[in-house]
Amino acid sequence: MTEHVDELVRVKKHQCIRIEKSGTRATEVRDSDVVDLWIKFNQDFRPEAALFVDGLCRGVGSFTEEQCANISAALDR
Repeated sequence: MTEHVDELVRVKKHQCIRIEKSGTRATEVRDSDVVDLWIKFNQDFRPEAALFVDGLCRGVGSFTEEQCANISAALDR
């Protein structure tokens, strides 16, 4: 039982944000163990979307690097 509780405490939560060119924004909280799956899924099925995890750009989609840097800076405020 203690091992299970310790494992739950170690799981980190991440704020994951998907932004479409249209301006549509979706925010979700994901556990550490599924963040990479969230990124892969969105890159495969929403290739135009920019992806941010904890404010850092993890996929530019159809945005430029500069646009993603500006969005990341705005998310950090």
